[in-house]
Amino acid sequence: MIDIQIYLFGSACIKNNPNDLDVLLIYPSYKEVKEALKLKEMLIFYMERLVEIQMHVILLTIQENKEINFVQKEHAVKII
Repeated sequence: MIDIQIYLFGSACIKNNPNDLDVLLIYPSYKEVKEALKLKEMLIFYMERLVEIQMHVILLTIQENKEINFVQKEHAVKII
């Protein structure tokens, strides 16, 4: 299993009843993209059934996040 960081951002961070869940998965490098995509699919499958709300999941490598500073710009909250 690869080391993946999971962040929540968007309306779910500020509203009690958001329309959707926006999630960011940060994974080490492109070598692990297949595992990250598999986790994304599983997360969407189970969470949409559990909370009955649509999920949007973004994947970024650690380097991509550093380059665009996504976590800070979106005020993302680390959940794992």
